Amino acid sequence: MINSYKFAIWILIAMFFIGCSSGKKSYKHGNYYDSVLKSVNRLRKNPNHKKSGQTLREAYPFAVEYYEDRGNKLIASNDPNKWRGVVDAYTRINTMYEEIRRAPGALRVIPNPVDYYSQLENAKNNAAKESYAHGVEVLAIGTRESAKKAYRYFKTANEFVRGYKDVVDKMDEALWLATLKVVVEPIPVAARNLEVSSEFFENKFNEYVHSANINEFVRFFTVDEAMSANLEHPDHIITLSFDEFQVGQIYFKEKEVLATKDSVVVATIYRNTGTTGTGNNNNNNQNNDNTNTGDQKITVCHNPPGNPDNRKTLQVSVAALQAHLDHGDRIGLCDGNSITTTSGANVVSYTNTRPEGVSNQVQEEKIYATVKATVFIYTKTITSNGVLDFRIIDAVSNSVISQEKLPGEFIWQTQWATFNGDERALTKEQLKLSKLKEAPPPSPQTLFVEFTKPIFDQMTRKVRDFYRNY
Repeated sequence: MINSYKFAIWILIAMFFIGCSSGKKSYKHGNYYDSVLKSVNRLRKNPNHKKSGQTLREAYPFAVEYYEDRGNKLIASNDPNKWRGVVDAYTRINTMYEEIRRAPGALRVIPNPVDYYSQLENAKNNAAKESYAHGVEVLAIGTRESAKKAYRYFKTANEFVRGYKDVVDKMDEALWLATLKVVVEPIPVAARNLEVSSEFFENKFNEYVHSANINEFVRFFTVDEAMSANLEHPDHIITLSFDEFQVGQIYFKEKEVLATKDSVVVATIYRNTGTTGTGNNNNNNQNNDNTNTGDQKITVCHNPPGNPDNRKTLQVSVAALQAHLDHGDRIGLCDGNSITTTSGANVVSYTNTRPEGVSNQVQEEKIYATVKATVFIYTKTITSNGVLDFRIIDAVSNSVISQEKLPGEFIWQTQWATFNGDERALTKEQLKLSKLKEAPPPSPQTLFVEFTKPIFDQMTRKVRDFYRNY
């Protein structure tokens, strides 16, 4: 970490000295143009910087002389691209002129910088003429590669002189001849009983190839676009077809899980240790004298094994409660009503609220048991997949240039649960699932679109890599 910090500090220091260079080093290496620009930049920040002023005073005459001499030699030469070089030389002289004029400290050192604007205008006209002539010459060769060169020549001519002669039309002509025309055919989809359409997939692919700027000299057409452009002889044809695909293959799974949880409070005994204020004092006192929890009775709804329709309400001892819970009985009346009062000797409440008729002077005792439930977890899975046959065909020879099988898959899933038994035995996840219902599946069209997404990614990478340098 410390070494990284030191390295960063050294980088910052180096950048500072580079930014604040007086240009002396460039001057010593004979790079007078670079030396002038660095000196001017330093003087713009510090107009009184003596070293930069001295460097500028020495370097500027040499820089101007160098580019004047270079321009004159090029004009006198037979170099077929000489005017492009002349434009570059005069542009550099003008760049130094502008930089000095915008820095008061530099202007005090060089009060009369030289400009070549009039000479540059003439050089640009000659450079445009020169590039235009080269473009016409190579365009006449008639090959795609020569058309590429012609397009670049015409583009350069237009940069020197905007709208030179008919250069814009020439650029369009050269670009059309240089462009590889690729027609993308529509996808045939045999869906049998499924009403699915590949229109979304096709539109998305066509949008990609029209906007991705894969290659300046490659242009993609739909069949309709090719007809509108009167393109009778494309160079390549891209065909896309599904060898096989299936939409909406359903898989259903049911899993049965036994859920248990120990030491759950299933009932609370309230023993009255005082008077109730009612006519049942004697009975309550008798109940209070009995301190044996196992002798207490608790109400359960008994479900006879194998005969759930014959369930009935029973009062069982607390000691026998766990056995009843284990084979599916539950605490409370079979009709679902809760017990809130005691009605006889040793019959107790299973609620956690104080029963009616019991005074504030009570003794409370929790009853613990193991609760159980059978959880049924349902999983519905819908799988959609397919393989796209991707081909690039040479339209002239009708031969396959490139072919790949591109697979795709989409899996949709819904999960829910039901249970029999005590809800308190369920985990948080099981309880959450039990509150869910089976979700409606996506439409066949949506499933088709989803499984083609990974195919689309593979296909666009293939097209980009194949045509990038074509």
